[in-house]
Order: sequence, then structure tokens, then C-alpha cells
Amino acid sequence: MFNENVYSSIYSFLSIHYDEFTQNVDYLRYAEFLNEKLKNTSGKLILDAGCGTANISMLLKEYGYELICVDASEEMLSIADSKSGGGLLLLNQNLEDLDLYGTVNAAISTLDTLNHLDSKSLDKFLARLSLFIEPNGVFIFDLNTEYKHNKILGDNIFVLESENTIILWQNQLLESCDIEIKMDIFSRQPNSLYSRKRGVLKEYYHSAENIGLFLSKHGFKIIEFLDGDSFENLTETSERVIIISEKI
Repeated sequence: MFNENVYSSIYSFLSIHYDEFTQNVDYLRYAEFLNEKLKNTSGKLILDAGCGTANISMLLKEYGYELICVDASEEMLSIADSKSGGGLLLLNQNLEDLDLYGTVNAAISTLDTLNHLDSKSLDKFLARLSLFIEPNGVFIFDLNTEYKHNKILGDNIFVLESENTIILWQNQLLESCDIEIKMDIFSRQPNSLYSRKRGVLKEYYHSAENIGLFLSKHGFKIIEFLDGDSFENLTETSERVIIISEKI
């Protein structure tokens, strides 16, 4: 186990580098897919749960949706606000404490956001979401698969580099199939020396069976499972699963 007394919460400073190191994500394609699934909803008010720096939300806004963007990181939301020019409603909340002013027509949660919640917190989030999403409202979210946790992330070490930043990413695969992640972020300073930030986070594996139970418990039914990269049928080597559900 990593010493969490040594490695503090990482979200406060990871936000600065988030967009830089997610340039490989095809946000345009993902937003197009979401629009196809959302365009027949009864209205245009969408919740983005765990919005990060709001890349997906800003693209959906271009399709004519109104977005309520919720994230637990003030730093992520600050960047989202700067990028969007104030065109999004941003709320600093933990997902398990979700509290909206009214109902939304649909909801999304992308890029393995919900893998950052343990089972208890995920259960609480779905309970809260069920209060604020309208009947027949679609909830689309994605999760890392067991294959990704075991075969891709595993006990592996990754090094991510840009012109001024290096991220050392060390994984530890736990018996539960959860992943504990220790990060060291080195940032070049004006004097050409590097500062070092250290943090730890955890990604929790959620099986399809447990997700189905949680959704059913809180009044949702599953419509379909899709591969999170191809948006087609799942395969044994799918790294991310998209789950499309509907509030009954």
C-alpha cells in the first residue's frame, strides 16, 4: 500500500496539467456520440457529473444544450470557467452530495469519473441523481473495464512528458481489482530547475453486475453497453465500457 500520509490529494495540482495530458482524447467524437444519444430527450438541460475542465460540456453546449457542470475540484472548475468564458453553470460539489436547484433532462459522466468513487460513494451518487433527473431521462456514463485494470494499468509504471512537465505514474493493482496510483509531477520553473508535486489517488473497479444492482435500486434501467472507444459492441479487450441507462 502507498503511504497516504506522504502522498496528498492530487486533484488540486493535477488540474493544471489535465488538458495538456489528455490531448489524446477525441473529445469531438465523444461529444458527437453523446449528442446522438441525447438529441431525443425531452429537453436540453444536461448534468455533467464530474466535469473536470469541462471539455465535453463546452462541445455539447455548441449542440444547443444547457449544461450544469459539477466537480469536486475547485481548481478544475476554475480552469473550466476560464475556458468557457462563463457560459456554463459550475457547481463545486462531491458527487455523492449532489444537490441541484431543480431537475435535469439527462445526465452524463465521462472519462472514468465514476471509477474515482468507491461502491458506497457510487451508491450515494446514484441515489442523489435519481432525485434530480426527470422520468425517462437518459444517464450515460463510462467506466474502466476489468481488462483495463488487470492488463493495461496493473502494476505498471507510465511516464508522460511534455515540453515543461514530466509525470511519473506508478500503479499498484489490489486484490479487489482496484488500482492505487502514485503520481510525481515535475514542472520546469523559470530558472530551468524542476519543482516536484506528489499525490495519490485510487480508481475503483465496478463490475457490470454491481452497476446493474445499483442502477435498479435507484430507479434506472440499463439500455445498452457499448465499447468506450469504438462506440460499438463490447469485446474481451475493451478498455472502457459506456453504459446507457434511463430513469424509470
